[in-house]
Amino acid sequence: MEERYKVHFAYIIGILISIIVALITIKWGEITKLVELISFALTISSLILAILAIGYAIYSNNSFSQNITKLDKASDNIELTSKILTSITSELNNKIESIPPLLENIGKKTDDTHLLIKNLNIKAQVEVQGQPKQLIDINEQAINNLVYKNSINGSLILLGLKLAYENKIQFNRVDFLNKTEINSDYGHGFLIAIGSLALFRYQEVNNGGNYDWIVTDLNKNIESKIEEAIKKLEDEYSLKEHMDFILISIQKVRDYFKEKTTTTNIV
Repeated sequence: MEERYKVHFAYIIGILISIIVALITIKWGEITKLVELISFALTISSLILAILAIGYAIYSNNSFSQNITKLDKASDNIELTSKILTSITSELNNKIESIPPLLENIGKKTDDTHLLIKNLNIKAQVEVQGQPKQLIDINEQAINNLVYKNSINGSLILLGLKLAYENKIQFNRVDFLNKTEINSDYGHGFLIAIGSLALFRYQEVNNGGNYDWIVTDLNKNIESKIEEAIKKLEDEYSLKEHMDFILISIQKVRDYFKEKTTTTNIV
């Protein structure tokens, strides 16, 4: 590579020396039209430079136009992205605003359940253990309010009682509430409340120190209507975004007793 550069350097130096020698040896005084020739050469040079300048200006202008076009496209993309972000933000705000009414609806159903229990005012005959001797007939409107206007957790517990009763399944209520992720305090309170209203009866079985339940009787109206109420819940919340956890909770109750059916079903 260095040899190549040395050869080119020798060529260039030789050419420059030749030009210098030629310029020195030329008798400039004998050329009568030297000024005219120089003027002509300068004119030609000026024209050539002007043409080059015009060509470069056209080229530069085209490059500038292309850059402006790219900048316009980038600006359009930024504007489109901004609109998309604005739309997403607006949609997110709408979803956030829809959460309080849902929570209010759940709270209202809980309040309706508490009010129902207060208004029933039913006197049940109770054994020593506190469990009614037999189920008590309650008017159908009160049952409808309990089944169809219940809280989500209350509906899940009623569904569990129905599955346990129909399939004669022995289960532990603490295990049931934990595995179906129903609030433990609410679940125990709800079971005590509907048990004291004689809406269901159960038998306790000692299972290695843990007391399991066998549901021996269940109010017929609850038994016949709870599946319809659960179906309405599934239809209602399947259409709402971010409410799939309710459908998952319903399936957990079904799966819990389905598993019990295959392992501890009581004949």
